[in-house]
Amino acid sequence: MNIGELFEDLKKSSQKFSEKEGFDASLILMNLLFDSFWAYAHLVPQKVFVLVQELSAFSYEYKKDGKNFGTLDEKEVESQRRKLLMFLAFFDELLSHNPQIRDLELIHESEVKKSLRPFHLVVACVANVGRSPALEQSISFISESVGLQLDVSSCGVFNLMGKPERERAKQPLLERMIGRVIQGKGVGVSSDMCNRADLILTAAPYISDKIIVANPDAKKKVLTAKEFVSRYNISEKGFSYAFYIDDPAFSVQREKALDKWMSEKKGSIKDFMQTTAKDIAEGRQKPFLYKNKYPEGESARGESTSIRELLKLSFAIVERLIHDNYLTTKPEVRSLLLFKLETLRKRVI
Repeated sequence: MNIGELFEDLKKSSQKFSEKEGFDASLILMNLLFDSFWAYAHLVPQKVFVLVQELSAFSYEYKKDGKNFGTLDEKEVESQRRKLLMFLAFFDELLSHNPQIRDLELIHESEVKKSLRPFHLVVACVANVGRSPALEQSISFISESVGLQLDVSSCGVFNLMGKPERERAKQPLLERMIGRVIQGKGVGVSSDMCNRADLILTAAPYISDKIIVANPDAKKKVLTAKEFVSRYNISEKGFSYAFYIDDPAFSVQREKALDKWMSEKKGSIKDFMQTTAKDIAEGRQKPFLYKNKYPEGESARGESTSIRELLKLSFAIVERLIHDNYLTTKPEVRSLLLFKLETLRKRVI
């Protein structure tokens, strides 16, 4: 049974709430709905949760004490009927604004938790100062909000390049948007981290290469973030900050050319970079012009654009992990998680 079918049955039984048959049926259906109600927590006003709690408490006491419908006080029954009608009115409006809820299967929270698979994701950039720590915090926020068993770590390849560690950028805008604080110093990539990871997403092909050279056994786990989310249209101005670029001087022209290359399935990002470099060197193509760069802290506008694009990337990464069965193999749980992810995305971005 899905949410829509149960809701329609509950509306019918509530019309006879003052009769034993309708009363008993309403309590059964109400409890079934409330068992799945936790999934919509962020959509529900506090006053509606109060109704849910009061109706649930009444139903629990009625069942626990083995009460007989005929012995209930009429005023008490009428009071609960009014609460149920108020809840039904709210839920009817919720469904009208979120029609996809109707098709979701009824799932108890314990079933969802039981079906979730632990997954360790590593995100890597050069210094582990700007992009990867921000992405780590963004994905962790999404994971906890949706209720996933997704563990995220971040690192840099600076230790493989003989460069010193640096203090991480604080990212005040990210903290204001999702309440996550970034602190400490950059962490270098390690063999232990690669061994524990189920998937390693990098900022660019050359970062992937450095990780693979140092950790050959991790080759099948390493992929650029752009390739992992290539099915999503998320490359907008400012996305260069969000794990996209191959070097700091990235251009809008190159961004568009890369998107076209990926959409036409001509090959990987590495193929694009190598082909482009060769065409430029042999005079078949002019170099891309550098413009519209949004490095960290350049301006408030640039920071806002960059962080929002990074959040878009974070949601796209989690969406693919859910959609492609990395986190659960149950279709009904996957549908519920994707719904929760989409409603969270609308609220955050």
